[in-house]
Amino acid sequence: MNDKFENRYTYEILSRYIFDRATPPAELADSKLIRDSAAQASNKQIDAHWYITEGPGRFGFASLSPLIQAFFELDEQGEYKHQLNGRAVPYGRDELVTFTGAGLIPGLKSSKLFFQQFNYDDGGDNFGERVFIWGSSALSVGNSVQFHVDPTTGERFIRNLSLQDPNAVNSEQKQEDFDFVGGSEEAQKAANFGRSYVDPSKIGRTLKFTFTNNWLVRETGRSHHPKRVCFPCHK
Repeated sequence: MNDKFENRYTYEILSRYIFDRATPPAELADSKLIRDSAAQASNKQIDAHWYITEGPGRFGFASLSPLIQAFFELDEQGEYKHQLNGRAVPYGRDELVTFTGAGLIPGLKSSKLFFQQFNYDDGGDNFGERVFIWGSSALSVGNSVQFHVDPTTGERFIRNLSLQDPNAVNSEQKQEDFDFVGGSEEAQKAANFGRSYVDPSKIGRTLKFTFTNNWLVRETGRSHHPKRVCFPCHK
């Protein structure tokens, strides 16, 4: 393993995935390194502040959220596609979307948004390293978000919009992790290629991520259209 990775998490993540320890062991031929196929590596703690401000989470735009898109979606006549009664009390996230799809926006089962790291490059880090380690990423719309429908005009806007750790949404059990399972056909091809070099013996086991530190919250004021809800939540 190369110990000169630019990303401060990369070297440890690879070591924990393959050996379940922060650094590789001195004796790489030890049979004890081969774990049961059903085993998982110990959780790796990731600083949420770093993840959002410097790490792969900085590419998580709220406009990617199917929930945000559905709230503002228009039909062919230019009317809101999903009818919501105007009221003084804003709608909450969990009113509009439920794990069963039985919320006020029918069929919408998740407040998560997903994005592929290979689609984004701001020159701020080692692109290849970030894509290799983080691949398919996810965030969730925060539960403090307020969806407003004006009772007089029907105008729609959002306040208190934030993005948060996807693991914090109790009804959505998919936890962020590292392994060589891609979230798309393209990502899986890249994962298979990477595994052939990093872990050809396939002794690595899925490494779950646990986020620590507080997630940054951004209040947006009024956002009237998903194209205006396009900030990374740290700015």
